[in-house]
Amino acid sequence: MSLHDLIRAETVAMMSRSTTVEDLVDLLPEGVRALVDPLGPRAFVLDTEAVRAADAGGVE
Repeated sequence: MSLHDLIRAETVAMMSRSTTVEDLVDLLPEGVRALVDPLGPRAFVLDTEAVRAADAGGVE
């Protein structure tokens, strides 16, 4: 299964609920950064490595 197919399948599965930062971290490959809500008032860059490192270290 390609990354595109995986993302499409996960997107369909998540359509019935809100997408969280944790959902995005699970979907994105390690080492990827994503611009979240670029047109919104609270846009931010999601760094998957930083989030995973914080989770591994017990930081919340």
